Amino acid sequence: MGNHYSLSYQGFSYRARVVGPPHTTTQPVVLLGGALMDMLGWHAMEQQLADKVTVVTVDLPGQGAADSLPATYGLRFLAESVDHMVEHLGLGAVNLVGTSFGSTLAYAVAQYYPHIVSHMVLVGFGGAPGARGRKLVERTCTLMERPLPDFGRRFANGAMNLDPSCAVRNRDSVMDTLIRYYDKYAPGEREAAMLRRVTGDPELWENRVTGVPALLVCGEHDHMVPPSLARRACSLIAGSGFTTIGEADHLVHLERPAELADVVYRFCSGDSLDGLDYLGPVERPHGATTS
Repeated sequence: MGNHYSLSYQGFSYRARVVGPPHTTTQPVVLLGGALMDMLGWHAMEQQLADKVTVVTVDLPGQGAADSLPATYGLRFLAESVDHMVEHLGLGAVNLVGTSFGSTLAYAVAQYYPHIVSHMVLVGFGGAPGARGRKLVERTCTLMERPLPDFGRRFANGAMNLDPSCAVRNRDSVMDTLIRYYDKYAPGEREAAMLRRVTGDPELWENRVTGVPALLVCGEHDHMVPPSLARRACSLIAGSGFTTIGEADHLVHLERPAELADVVYRFCSGDSLDGLDYLGPVERPHGATTS
């Protein structure tokens, strides 16, 4: 299903996949995943969107089936790779959706190549990592670099909010999926190198993104990037909005894919986000409206 593309940028091979109708009134949606994700990790979201809009998933250099990427290449190179893909596939301006690490990469694309971004939805985006964020990144990287048994369960226990007082939709099934996947495809040094890129490129945070309609979304029970942190990150994007999806944590795209896809499609199509029973009110912490 879909069209698969083998691409190369500056000597590094990577892959993209395009599904959905080729011509719609809403620009193509490009999905950028977490440091431990490959393009298959978007399957549930892709299914929800592909009957309405063109959807593009990608394994960039350093991810999934793409070539490994030396640690000396940072987020700017990956943003260049996204720009290369968009141009090569003739997509025009696109709607960028990023989750976790992918949200920081999407922000980098909007910072360096705003002309290719129509709308942007950042899921679990906390902005420049502080001391707590850097410590969390390093702890996760250390876990990946060691050949430890039961990595899947260790990762799931850290990524998911297991507090029984916090209702998380599909918690057990998502937990089982993560354990089975990461026990079979345990990440290693290259995935750790990808994750560490989120703490590099200090110049990324020197100026605000402007001219890009953006919505920051997080699960109401996200303990890795709490709503308070995601809300503050709106200061990095002029006119951005913020909201939460109920009964979800950091893994919204797995726990509530239909709801997240609905938010993405509505926002990128200019439709209202009011009155949705799974969504909190859209706040505009820094005033200006989104469009």
